[in-house]
Amino acid sequence: TATKLKPVYYPNDSTLAHIDAGINGVWIIKNFDSTYNGKILKITPAYAITDSFNTPGWAAQILEEDERKRWIADKFSGLKRRDGPGDIYNTVPPPGPNAATGFDIYAYNKELVVAHGGYDNFWKFSGNRSGFSHFRDENWKIYQLYDYKPFGDSMVDFTHVTKGSDGTIYAASSQSGLFVLKPDGNYEIYKQGFFDESYAAPGKYRV
Repeated sequence: TATKLKPVYYPNDSTLAHIDAGINGVWIIKNFDSTYNGKILKITPAYAITDSFNTPGWAAQILEEDERKRWIADKFSGLKRRDGPGDIYNTVPPPGPNAATGFDIYAYNKELVVAHGGYDNFWKFSGNRSGFSHFRDENWKIYQLYDYKPFGDSMVDFTHVTKGSDGTIYAASSQSGLFVLKPDGNYEIYKQGFFDESYAAPGKYRV
């Protein structure tokens, strides 16, 4: 005789996005198209729902590490961790550059410097305050407006970066001149008195 399939769950209010194996059961991920939120449920081999929680964003996959810790990969919110019951999450961003934008990259010998500023095809400023990021010896160091004191409140839109043979980093801005960072942490800023102001944007020092 033919074996009949037995429906055990009807996600009538959502789109079934993924199914993942868990401890003593399976996880069902469903997303709501209209609100960009969803819900994750755990179903036992006896078809009983033993856990359920909401997922703001758009969950794509879940990994159950143990009875309390679950990792959720979200298309909008990155990697999230849920410890224990409820809808409480601890977002765990991995080390990385300061921003998703990257107008220029210097890469050499397992070292990376990323300039996060920019401008468009008409040389219009982006106003990016994320500075530049430096990866070396498996660590990221961030240089951004306000957090890095030498930038004060005026060093923005870094668009080009390079590094000299002595370890000096040169970061050029489309608005704020040239920033030079020495290996010992000392720095120099070249703006007015060194570069001419932009004719099209007075008060700006394009490099």
